[in-house]
Amino acid sequence: NNSNLYFIYLPTYWRYDKNFDNSSYNQIKQIVNNLSIPFIDIHEKVLLKETDKLIFFPFRVHGHYTIEGYKKVSENIYNYILNDIK
Repeated sequence: NNSNLYFIYLPTYWRYDKNFDNSSYNQIKQIVNNLSIPFIDIHEKVLLKETDKLIFFPFRVHGHYTIEGYKKVSENIYNYILNDIK
């Protein structure tokens, strides 16, 4: 049906609050890349650019992203797909 599949990595609160084990993240990223599926890494594209990553989580606790966090995530996904189509 002429559609594209994208893998979007949305990091959780725990990645930034505690000592995070990158092994599963690295394995998933490698598998997705080996399958030639575009990997949209919100960790790299959005959160790494921020000094205080916990501002993307309401009240600085685990759960959903804040409104601003979702806005930045959606803008990044939109721009990635828009540039991928061109």
